[in-house]
Amino acid sequence: MADVQKENGYTEIANKYLEKLSGACLSGAEYQVMLAVIRKTWGWKKKEDRLSYGQIAEITNLHRQTAIKVVKSLVAKRLLLVAKRLPVNVIELQKDYDKWLVAKRLPVAKRLPPSSRTTTNTSSQTTTHKRKKETYTKEMRFFDEFWKEYPRKRSKGQAQKAWIKLKVDEQLLAEILSGLKRAKTLDFNKREPEHIPYPATWLNASGWNDEYGGKISGGYQAKEFF
Repeated sequence: MADVQKENGYTEIANKYLEKLSGACLSGAEYQVMLAVIRKTWGWKKKEDRLSYGQIAEITNLHRQTAIKVVKSLVAKRLLLVAKRLPVNVIELQKDYDKWLVAKRLPVAKRLPPSSRTTTNTSSQTTTHKRKKETYTKEMRFFDEFWKEYPRKRSKGQAQKAWIKLKVDEQLLAEILSGLKRAKTLDFNKREPEHIPYPATWLNASGWNDEYGGKISGGYQAKEFF
């Protein structure tokens, strides 16, 4: 069993220092080195200590080159103070955390309780469904206007699918009805009823954009469906 009784030795650390260290944005390796330096200084009730990179690597189980980089990083961030006294460096902890050059950890976003998240999701889904329903109803109302005017009422389901693909708004509806009126006057009235294109065929072919001269528009075959 590990022996971690306070009677066998302990390190005194000011609560404020520990809180600031816990809230600093440091890497895992940086925290390892900080703990090692705390152990070798304050753990022995010393302000500073002669610590080689090899010693730090041994305590932290880091590679020596990594230990060197981490110490330099902590010096740059002003958490450690290093005096070069041959043959090894003398390392000291910077107790004045106001001089540290580290970013603070962002506060954790408060999570909504499950019931609130469910309510929010349900509300969002309801709103989305309502908007889709309103859009669909509007499209179908426009379609009804078109269907009422189209002379050959065949395959209504296919015509509705073609209509939905067009995403008809007020402007496009006006263009379709205008083009349909022109087609009925200049083209459809010259055809036999069975030769008038199915509504879906006419919509998929953008029939409202057809131009008519002295001849019947040749845009459709005698037998067209959808």
